[in-house]
Amino acid sequence: WDLLDVMRMLYALQPDALLWPLREDGLPSFKLEHLAKANGCFEGEAHEALSDVRSLINLARLVKNAAPELWRYGLSLRDKNHVAGKLVAHGSQRVLHISGQFPAINACAGLMLPLLTHPLIKTRTLAVELRPEALHLIDYPAERIEQNIFTKSKQLPEGETRIGLKEIHHNRCPVVFTPQDAAQLGLKPDMQRLGIDIKQAREIHAALAAHAGTIADKLARIFAAPREFDNSDPDGALYAGFIDKSDKSKFGKARSSRGQSALVFNDARLSELYFRYKARNWPESLSAAEQLQWRAHKVERLGQNTVQGYLAHCDALLADNPGQADVLRNLKEWAMRIS
Repeated sequence: WDLLDVMRMLYALQPDALLWPLREDGLPSFKLEHLAKANGCFEGEAHEALSDVRSLINLARLVKNAAPELWRYGLSLRDKNHVAGKLVAHGSQRVLHISGQFPAINACAGLMLPLLTHPLIKTRTLAVELRPEALHLIDYPAERIEQNIFTKSKQLPEGETRIGLKEIHHNRCPVVFTPQDAAQLGLKPDMQRLGIDIKQAREIHAALAAHAGTIADKLARIFAAPREFDNSDPDGALYAGFIDKSDKSKFGKARSSRGQSALVFNDARLSELYFRYKARNWPESLSAAEQLQWRAHKVERLGQNTVQGYLAHCDALLADNPGQADVLRNLKEWAMRIS
C-alpha cells in the first residue's frame, strides 16, 4: 500500500489535515522528507533507510489521526474486487480519480468516465478524463485514437493534445471515489480548486454516453491487439517472476567475459537470454551449434517478408527524404546485417 497516493488524496480532499511544503514553483511537494519535516515527524537523517521507515510510520500515524475516515477508505482500496465495483464501465457513472498522472496544480485530481474493462487484462479499466479532448473518442476513427494515445507528445501533430485516456489498475490501490462514496464520507470536493468544470464535464459525459457502444468497439479493437511477445518468450518474460540472487551475481561476468564464459543459470529464461545476448553482441563467441540455433531464431522472429518490407519502407522514405540518405542507408545495412 503506497502512502504517496494517500497523501495526494488528503491534499485534494482534506487539505487542512496537514501542512503542505511547497516546491520552488509554488506547488506542493509530496516527498517523504519534505512532508515529514513540515509536519514535525521527521526522524533521523535524510535518505537513511531506517530514518525513512521511522519518518514514514510517523507520517502515517499523523494522517490516520488527522483524517481517520479517509485513511480507512484508502485502506479499503487494497481490495481489487472492491475497486472494480466502483469502475463500472459502459459510461454510466463518473468517478473522481486522484493520481500522480494529473498535475499538482489541479491537486492531482481528475473526473473520469469508465468506458471499458480492458479486453486482455481484466484487472484494468479504460477510463477517460471528462475534458473537451475526450470528445475525439466520438469523431476520431480507431486508428487515429491509437495514434493519439500511443505516440509521444512531442511527435503528435501540431496543435493536437492527448485524449486523456487512462488505464486504471484495480490491483494497485487506485484512489477512486464514486458520488456515493463522497456522500457517505461527507466529502464535498472543491471542484474549482481541482480544476474541474463540473457543468462542462456533465455535457461531455452525456455526449460520450450517447456513443458508448461505438466508443467501446473502437477501444476494444485498439486494446485487444495481442502483445508482441508473451511470457513464453524470454525477451518478453522479464516480469514473469523475480530473478534470484545467485543468478544476478553472474551478470557482471556475462558482460566482462564478452560471451566467453560458460555460465549456468537456475532460471531458464536467463539461459536463453544469455545465449541471445552473446549472439547479438559477440557472434564470434558462438559455437557451430549455437550459430545454427541463432540463425533459426532469426528466421522465426524476422521472416523474409518482414525484412523485405522494412527495406522497401526505407527505400520509400529515401525517395521522400533525400537529405536523410546516410541515416537510411545505415538502417538498411543494419537490417541486412542482423538478418
